[in-house]
Amino acid sequence: MKPEETLVEQWRPLLSCYNEVAGRLGRALQEAHGLTLSEFETLERRGVLAEHLP
Repeated sequence: MKPEETLVEQWRPLLSCYNEVAGRLGRALQEAHGLTLSEFETLERRGVLAEHLP
């Protein structure tokens, strides 16, 4: 097996796991705070969340 094929085989389960977690987190954020995952990430990176979420 070529090294790039090995990387692809390792990438697939990681991507699947990320998609599952991101979907759940996105739904929870939308229900609880009216935020999309992208909005949450932006606020978190700017350090704004500590001021607005419990």
